[in-house]
Amino acid sequence: MLSLEANENPVSSDISAEVSAGAGTLLVVDDGTSGYWQSGLVLNMGPHFFLGFNLGQFYSNLPWLNTSIFGLSGKAGFETSKGGFTFGFGFFEHSSVSAVLKRATLTNEGGQGNFFSIETKLHLVPITIAPCFFIGQAKWEDGDLYWFFGKPEIPSFLVYGLTLYFDQQDHYRHGLGFRLFSADININSNRNAPVFNSYLNGGILFYQIALERAQNNYLGTLGFFYAKAVADGSLNTSNQPYFLFPYLFFNLNVHIKAHAGFALFGFQHNRGIFQHSIDAGIFHIFNDQAKIDIHSHRKWLFGGRETFDEIKPDISGLGAAFLLFNSSIPSIQLAGNKHISFGLQKAFVLPWGFTGNYPDQISTLSWNKVFSAMRTILLSGLSVHGSFSW
Repeated sequence: MLSLEANENPVSSDISAEVSAGAGTLLVVDDGTSGYWQSGLVLNMGPHFFLGFNLGQFYSNLPWLNTSIFGLSGKAGFETSKGGFTFGFGFFEHSSVSAVLKRATLTNEGGQGNFFSIETKLHLVPITIAPCFFIGQAKWEDGDLYWFFGKPEIPSFLVYGLTLYFDQQDHYRHGLGFRLFSADININSNRNAPVFNSYLNGGILFYQIALERAQNNYLGTLGFFYAKAVADGSLNTSNQPYFLFPYLFFNLNVHIKAHAGFALFGFQHNRGIFQHSIDAGIFHIFNDQAKIDIHSHRKWLFGGRETFDEIKPDISGLGAAFLLFNSSIPSIQLAGNKHISFGLQKAFVLPWGFTGNYPDQISTLSWNKVFSAMRTILLSGLSVHGSFSW
Protein backbone atom coordinates (compact mmCIF):
# COMPACT_ATOMS: atom_id res chain seq x y z
CA MET A 1 0.00 0.00 0.00
CA LEU A 2 1.33 3.42 -0.90
CA SER A 3 0.31 4.98 2.39
CA LEU A 4 2.02 5.43 5.72
CA GLU A 5 -1.26 4.91 7.56
CA ALA A 6 -4.22 2.60 7.17
CA ASN A 7 -6.84 4.19 4.99
CA GLU A 8 -9.62 5.80 6.95
CA ASN A 9 -12.98 4.08 6.70
CA PRO A 10 -15.53 5.69 4.43
CA VAL A 11 -18.00 7.91 6.25
CA SER A 12 -21.44 6.35 6.06
CA SER A 13 -24.40 5.95 8.34
CA ASP A 14 -25.06 2.44 7.01
CA ILE A 15 -23.17 -0.81 7.28
CA SER A 16 -20.90 -1.53 4.34
CA ALA A 17 -18.81 -4.63 3.68
CA GLU A 18 -16.02 -5.94 1.48
CA VAL A 19 -15.09 -9.55 0.74
CA SER A 20 -11.64 -10.24 -0.70
CA ALA A 21 -9.72 -13.32 -1.84
CA GLY A 22 -6.37 -14.15 -3.35
CA ALA A 23 -4.08 -17.05 -4.18
CA GLY A 24 -0.62 -17.45 -5.60
CA THR A 25 2.64 -19.33 -5.88
CA LEU A 26 5.84 -18.57 -4.00
CA LEU A 27 8.28 -21.01 -5.61
CA VAL A 28 7.70 -23.50 -8.42
CA VAL A 29 10.36 -26.10 -9.31
CA ASP A 30 10.29 -29.38 -11.21
CA ASP A 31 9.67 -31.52 -8.13
CA GLY A 32 7.56 -29.29 -5.89
CA THR A 33 5.58 -26.11 -5.31
CA SER A 34 4.97 -23.67 -2.46
CA GLY A 35 2.07 -21.23 -2.41
CA TYR A 36 -0.74 -19.65 -0.45
CA TRP A 37 -4.38 -18.64 -0.47
CA GLN A 38 -6.25 -16.07 1.64
CA SER A 39 -9.71 -14.59 2.03
CA GLY A 40 -11.06 -11.76 4.15
CA LEU A 41 -14.13 -9.82 5.25
CA VAL A 42 -14.27 -6.19 6.45
CA LEU A 43 -17.38 -4.55 7.92
CA ASN A 44 -17.68 -0.78 8.32
CA MET A 45 -20.38 -0.03 10.90
CA GLY A 46 -21.25 3.61 10.57
CA PRO A 47 -18.68 6.35 10.07
CA HIS A 48 -16.23 5.27 12.78
CA PHE A 49 -16.31 1.56 13.65
CA PHE A 50 -14.87 -1.34 11.66
CA LEU A 51 -14.42 -5.09 12.08
CA GLY A 52 -12.48 -7.50 9.89
CA PHE A 53 -11.35 -11.11 9.59
CA ASN A 54 -8.78 -12.78 7.40
CA LEU A 55 -7.87 -16.46 7.03
CA GLY A 56 -5.31 -18.16 4.87
CA GLN A 57 -3.02 -21.09 4.33
CA PHE A 58 0.60 -21.56 3.30
CA TYR A 59 1.53 -24.90 1.77
CA SER A 60 4.71 -26.49 0.46
CA ASN A 61 5.61 -29.86 -1.01
CA LEU A 62 9.12 -28.84 -2.02
CA PRO A 63 11.75 -31.57 -1.58
CA TRP A 64 13.43 -29.57 1.20
CA LEU A 65 10.22 -28.33 2.89
CA ASN A 66 6.94 -30.18 3.32
CA THR A 67 4.28 -28.56 5.49
CA SER A 68 0.91 -26.81 5.60
CA ILE A 69 0.22 -23.84 7.90
CA PHE A 70 -3.27 -22.43 8.48
CA GLY A 71 -3.98 -19.13 10.21
CA LEU A 72 -6.77 -16.72 11.11
CA SER A 73 -6.49 -13.07 12.11
CA GLY A 74 -8.94 -10.34 12.99
CA LYS A 75 -9.06 -6.63 13.72
CA ALA A 76 -11.55 -4.24 15.26
CA GLY A 77 -11.51 -0.58 16.20
CA PHE A 78 -12.70 2.90 15.50
CA GLU A 79 -11.30 6.00 13.80
CA THR A 80 -12.21 9.67 14.26
CA SER A 81 -10.68 12.99 13.30
CA LYS A 82 -9.02 13.13 16.72
CA GLY A 83 -7.63 9.59 16.81
CA GLY A 84 -8.61 5.97 17.26
CA PHE A 85 -7.76 2.43 18.32
CA THR A 86 -7.17 -0.79 16.39
CA PHE A 87 -7.15 -4.17 18.15
CA GLY A 88 -5.76 -7.24 16.43
CA PHE A 89 -5.74 -10.95 17.25
CA GLY A 90 -5.00 -14.23 15.54
CA PHE A 91 -3.67 -17.76 15.69
CA PHE A 92 -1.90 -20.31 13.49
CA GLU A 93 -1.49 -24.07 13.49
CA HIS A 94 0.24 -26.62 11.33
CA SER A 95 0.46 -30.39 11.07
CA SER A 96 3.68 -32.30 10.55
CA VAL A 97 6.60 -30.47 8.98
CA SER A 98 9.81 -31.75 7.44
CA ALA A 99 12.71 -29.51 6.40
CA VAL A 100 16.04 -30.58 4.90
CA LEU A 101 19.13 -28.41 5.39
CA LYS A 102 21.96 -29.99 3.40
CA ARG A 103 22.19 -33.47 5.02
CA ALA A 104 20.25 -32.57 8.18
CA THR A 105 16.53 -33.27 8.44
CA LEU A 106 14.31 -31.33 10.85
CA THR A 107 10.91 -32.80 11.64
CA ASN A 108 8.04 -31.87 13.92
CA GLU A 109 4.60 -33.35 14.56
CA GLY A 110 2.79 -29.98 14.67
CA GLY A 111 2.58 -26.60 16.33
CA GLN A 112 0.31 -23.69 17.18
CA GLY A 113 0.53 -20.08 18.31
CA ASN A 114 -1.52 -16.94 18.91
CA PHE A 115 -1.07 -13.17 19.22
CA PHE A 116 -2.78 -9.96 20.31
CA SER A 117 -1.94 -6.41 19.22
CA ILE A 118 -3.11 -2.86 19.77
CA GLU A 119 -2.35 0.39 17.94
CA THR A 120 -3.53 3.83 18.98
CA LYS A 121 -3.56 7.06 16.99
CA LEU A 122 -3.66 10.63 18.21
CA HIS A 123 -4.13 13.29 15.52
CA LEU A 124 -2.55 16.64 16.42
CA VAL A 125 -2.64 18.27 13.00
CA PRO A 126 -0.26 18.18 11.20
CA ILE A 127 1.34 15.50 13.46
CA THR A 128 -0.03 12.02 14.18
CA ILE A 129 1.36 9.92 17.04
CA ALA A 130 0.85 6.15 16.72
CA PRO A 131 2.23 3.82 19.43
CA CYS A 132 1.77 0.06 19.00
CA PHE A 133 2.15 -3.14 21.02
CA PHE A 134 2.20 -6.83 20.02
CA ILE A 135 2.43 -9.97 22.17
CA GLY A 136 2.47 -13.57 20.95
CA GLN A 137 3.40 -17.10 21.93
CA ALA A 138 3.89 -20.46 20.22
CA LYS A 139 4.74 -24.07 21.03
CA TRP A 140 5.41 -27.24 19.08
CA GLU A 141 4.89 -30.98 19.50
CA ASP A 142 7.52 -33.74 19.52
CA GLY A 143 10.25 -33.41 16.93
CA ASP A 144 13.72 -34.27 15.75
CA LEU A 145 16.09 -31.30 15.44
CA TYR A 146 19.15 -32.48 13.51
CA TRP A 147 21.30 -34.59 15.87
CA PHE A 148 18.94 -34.62 18.89
CA PHE A 149 15.28 -35.10 19.74
CA GLY A 150 13.58 -31.90 20.86
CA LYS A 151 11.01 -29.22 20.20
CA PRO A 152 11.01 -25.40 20.36
CA GLU A 153 8.76 -23.22 22.48
CA ILE A 154 8.30 -19.43 22.43
CA PRO A 155 6.59 -18.52 25.72
CA SER A 156 6.64 -14.82 24.86
CA PHE A 157 7.32 -12.65 21.83
CA LEU A 158 6.97 -8.89 22.36
CA VAL A 159 7.05 -6.03 19.86
CA TYR A 160 6.45 -2.41 20.76
CA GLY A 161 7.17 0.88 19.08
CA LEU A 162 6.11 4.35 18.06
CA THR A 163 5.64 6.16 14.76
CA LEU A 164 5.37 9.91 14.19
CA TYR A 165 3.69 11.13 11.01
CA PHE A 166 3.98 14.66 9.66
CA ASP A 167 1.64 15.83 6.87
CA GLN A 168 2.53 18.81 4.73
CA GLN A 169 -0.05 20.79 2.83
CA ASP A 170 1.50 19.91 -0.54
CA HIS A 171 0.63 16.24 0.04
CA TYR A 172 4.06 15.15 1.31
CA ARG A 173 3.89 12.82 4.27
CA HIS A 174 6.86 11.95 6.45
CA GLY A 175 7.09 9.14 8.97
CA LEU A 176 9.76 8.35 11.54
CA GLY A 177 9.43 5.31 13.77
CA PHE A 178 11.02 2.42 15.59
CA ARG A 179 10.12 -1.11 16.64
CA LEU A 180 11.78 -3.05 19.45
CA PHE A 181 11.29 -6.79 19.81
CA SER A 182 12.32 -9.51 22.24
CA ALA A 183 11.59 -13.23 22.52
CA ASP A 184 12.36 -16.13 24.80
CA ILE A 185 13.04 -19.27 22.78
CA ASN A 186 13.31 -22.54 24.67
CA ILE A 187 14.22 -25.97 23.32
CA ASN A 188 12.77 -28.87 25.29
CA SER A 189 13.28 -32.59 24.85
CA ASN A 190 10.35 -34.74 23.78
CA ARG A 191 10.02 -35.59 27.49
CA ASN A 192 9.58 -31.83 28.19
CA ALA A 193 12.96 -31.58 29.92
CA PRO A 194 14.78 -28.27 29.26
CA VAL A 195 17.62 -28.64 26.78
CA PHE A 196 18.47 -25.12 25.58
CA ASN A 197 17.47 -21.70 26.84
CA SER A 198 17.88 -18.77 24.49
CA TYR A 199 16.63 -15.29 23.75
CA LEU A 200 16.40 -12.93 20.81
CA ASN A 201 16.15 -9.16 20.87
CA GLY A 202 16.67 -6.34 18.44
CA GLY A 203 15.14 -3.31 16.85
CA ILE A 204 14.22 -1.52 13.63
CA LEU A 205 14.55 2.21 12.94
CA PHE A 206 12.96 3.57 9.76
CA TYR A 207 12.09 6.74 7.87
CA GLN A 208 9.34 7.00 5.24
CA ILE A 209 8.29 9.65 2.78
CA ALA A 210 5.17 9.55 0.64
CA LEU A 211 3.91 11.76 -2.15
CA GLU A 212 0.28 11.40 -3.25
CA ARG A 213 -1.00 12.90 -6.49
CA ALA A 214 -4.14 12.41 -8.56
CA GLN A 215 -2.53 9.89 -10.92
CA ASN A 216 0.82 9.01 -9.33
CA ASN A 217 1.76 7.98 -5.78
CA TYR A 218 5.28 7.45 -4.44
CA LEU A 219 6.58 5.84 -1.26
CA GLY A 220 10.18 5.51 -0.10
CA THR A 221 11.51 3.82 3.04
CA LEU A 222 14.99 3.62 4.54
CA GLY A 223 15.67 1.49 7.59
CA PHE A 224 18.25 -0.05 9.90
CA PHE A 225 17.92 -3.46 11.57
CA TYR A 226 19.77 -4.87 14.60
CA ALA A 227 19.42 -8.30 16.23
CA LYS A 228 21.17 -10.30 18.95
CA ALA A 229 20.60 -13.97 19.72
CA VAL A 230 22.06 -16.08 22.54
CA ALA A 231 21.59 -19.82 23.16
CA ASP A 232 23.05 -22.03 25.87
CA GLY A 233 22.36 -25.65 26.75
CA SER A 234 23.48 -29.24 26.87
CA LEU A 235 22.51 -32.60 25.41
CA ASN A 236 23.07 -35.67 27.61
CA THR A 237 21.64 -39.07 28.42
CA SER A 238 19.10 -37.58 30.84
CA ASN A 239 17.33 -35.41 28.26
CA GLN A 240 17.80 -37.61 25.16
CA PRO A 241 15.34 -40.51 25.19
CA TYR A 242 17.22 -43.10 23.15
CA PHE A 243 19.69 -45.73 24.32
CA LEU A 244 22.48 -45.16 21.81
CA PHE A 245 22.91 -41.42 22.33
CA PRO A 246 26.64 -41.14 21.43
CA TYR A 247 27.66 -38.38 23.90
CA LEU A 248 28.19 -38.23 27.62
CA PHE A 249 27.45 -34.54 27.10
CA PHE A 250 27.27 -32.09 24.20
CA ASN A 251 27.42 -28.48 25.42
CA LEU A 252 26.52 -25.70 23.01
CA ASN A 253 26.91 -21.93 23.43
CA VAL A 254 25.83 -19.56 20.64
CA HIS A 255 26.24 -15.77 20.34
CA ILE A 256 25.10 -13.95 17.20
CA LYS A 257 24.86 -10.22 16.48
CA ALA A 258 23.88 -8.77 13.12
CA HIS A 259 23.42 -5.30 11.63
CA ALA A 260 21.56 -4.80 8.38
CA GLY A 261 20.03 -2.10 6.24
CA PHE A 262 17.02 -2.09 3.97
CA ALA A 263 15.37 0.21 1.45
CA LEU A 264 11.92 0.06 -0.15
CA PHE A 265 10.41 2.02 -3.01
CA GLY A 266 6.87 2.02 -4.37
CA PHE A 267 5.32 3.71 -7.40
CA GLN A 268 1.62 3.61 -8.29
CA HIS A 269 0.06 5.00 -11.47
CA ASN A 270 -3.69 5.41 -11.99
CA ARG A 271 -5.04 5.64 -15.50
CA GLY A 272 -8.78 5.51 -15.96
CA ILE A 273 -10.15 2.44 -14.23
CA PHE A 274 -6.72 0.74 -14.30
CA GLN A 275 -4.00 0.87 -11.67
CA HIS A 276 -0.40 -0.24 -12.11
CA SER A 277 2.25 -0.33 -9.42
CA ILE A 278 5.87 -1.34 -8.95
CA ASP A 279 7.38 -2.13 -5.57
CA ALA A 280 11.09 -2.78 -5.11
CA GLY A 281 13.23 -3.50 -2.08
CA ILE A 282 16.67 -4.52 -0.94
CA PHE A 283 18.00 -6.05 2.30
CA HIS A 284 21.70 -6.48 3.13
CA ILE A 285 23.64 -7.62 6.21
CA PHE A 286 26.60 -5.25 6.65
CA ASN A 287 28.43 -6.96 9.50
CA ASP A 288 27.95 -9.67 12.07
CA GLN A 289 29.56 -11.22 15.13
CA ALA A 290 28.76 -14.93 15.23
CA LYS A 291 30.40 -17.52 17.45
CA ILE A 292 29.44 -21.10 18.33
CA ASP A 293 31.35 -22.93 21.08
CA ILE A 294 30.94 -26.72 21.29
CA HIS A 295 32.30 -28.86 24.15
CA SER A 296 31.52 -32.54 23.68
CA HIS A 297 32.55 -35.90 25.10
CA ARG A 298 31.77 -39.10 23.24
CA LYS A 299 31.04 -42.32 25.06
CA TRP A 300 33.76 -44.97 25.06
CA LEU A 301 31.67 -47.12 22.68
CA PHE A 302 31.82 -44.28 20.11
CA GLY A 303 35.46 -43.31 20.65
CA GLY A 304 35.55 -41.82 24.16
CA ARG A 305 37.07 -38.55 22.95
CA GLU A 306 36.62 -35.06 24.48
CA THR A 307 36.72 -32.16 22.01
CA PHE A 308 36.48 -28.35 22.02
CA ASP A 309 35.28 -26.67 18.82
CA GLU A 310 34.83 -23.02 17.97
CA ILE A 311 32.86 -22.11 14.86
CA LYS A 312 32.61 -18.57 13.53
CA PRO A 313 30.06 -18.52 10.70
CA ASP A 314 30.16 -15.47 8.45
CA ILE A 315 26.78 -14.06 7.47
CA SER A 316 28.11 -10.66 6.40
CA GLY A 317 27.26 -9.89 2.81
CA LEU A 318 24.05 -11.92 2.72
CA GLY A 319 21.09 -10.13 1.22
CA ALA A 320 18.28 -10.14 -1.30
CA ALA A 321 16.40 -7.82 -3.62
CA PHE A 322 12.83 -8.09 -4.86
CA LEU A 323 10.69 -6.53 -7.56
CA LEU A 324 6.88 -6.74 -7.48
CA PHE A 325 4.61 -5.79 -10.41
CA ASN A 326 0.88 -5.31 -9.80
CA SER A 327 -1.76 -4.55 -12.43
CA SER A 328 -5.34 -4.24 -11.27
CA ILE A 329 -8.73 -2.66 -11.71
CA PRO A 330 -9.19 -1.18 -8.23
CA SER A 331 -12.93 -0.47 -8.36
CA ILE A 332 -15.74 -0.97 -10.89
CA GLN A 333 -19.26 0.09 -9.94
CA LEU A 334 -21.83 -2.58 -10.78
CA ALA A 335 -25.16 -1.33 -9.46
CA GLY A 336 -25.98 1.03 -6.64
CA ASN A 337 -23.11 0.97 -4.19
CA LYS A 338 -21.80 -2.44 -5.30
CA HIS A 339 -18.19 -2.54 -6.54
CA ILE A 340 -15.83 -5.21 -7.81
CA SER A 341 -12.05 -5.21 -8.25
CA PHE A 342 -9.41 -7.71 -9.31
CA GLY A 343 -5.72 -7.77 -10.18
CA LEU A 344 -2.61 -9.75 -11.03
CA GLN A 345 0.81 -9.69 -9.31
CA LYS A 346 4.25 -10.99 -10.29
CA ALA A 347 7.27 -11.00 -7.98
CA PHE A 348 10.98 -11.51 -8.73
CA VAL A 349 13.51 -12.24 -5.97
CA LEU A 350 17.32 -12.18 -6.29
CA PRO A 351 19.37 -13.41 -3.28
CA TRP A 352 23.15 -13.04 -2.98
CA GLY A 353 25.98 -14.08 -0.69
CA PHE A 354 24.73 -17.66 -0.25
CA THR A 355 27.11 -20.50 -1.02
CA GLY A 356 26.84 -24.27 -1.03
CA ASN A 357 27.18 -27.42 -3.06
CA TYR A 358 24.25 -28.02 -5.37
CA PRO A 359 24.40 -31.27 -7.34
CA ASP A 360 21.73 -30.06 -9.75
CA GLN A 361 23.64 -26.89 -10.57
CA ILE A 362 23.63 -26.13 -14.29
CA SER A 363 27.01 -27.11 -15.74
CA THR A 364 26.15 -27.48 -19.40
CA LEU A 365 23.49 -25.69 -21.39
CA SER A 366 20.53 -27.83 -22.48
CA TRP A 367 16.99 -27.13 -23.58
CA ASN A 368 15.56 -29.08 -20.63
CA LYS A 369 17.49 -26.99 -18.12
CA VAL A 370 16.59 -23.75 -19.90
CA PHE A 371 12.90 -24.73 -19.97
CA SER A 372 12.99 -25.69 -16.27
CA ALA A 373 14.64 -22.38 -15.31
CA MET A 374 12.15 -20.34 -17.36
CA ARG A 375 9.23 -22.26 -15.84
CA THR A 376 10.49 -21.46 -12.35
CA ILE A 377 11.00 -17.77 -13.16
CA LEU A 378 7.61 -17.32 -14.84
CA LEU A 379 5.43 -19.29 -12.41
CA SER A 380 7.08 -18.40 -9.08
CA GLY A 381 5.71 -15.34 -7.29
CA LEU A 382 2.57 -15.20 -9.43
CA SER A 383 -0.74 -14.39 -7.73
CA VAL A 384 -4.27 -13.12 -8.37
CA HIS A 385 -6.58 -11.17 -6.05
CA GLY A 386 -10.05 -9.69 -6.10
CA SER A 387 -12.75 -8.14 -3.92
CA PHE A 388 -16.45 -7.39 -3.87
CA SER A 389 -17.95 -4.58 -1.76
CA TRP A 390 -21.44 -3.26 -1.09
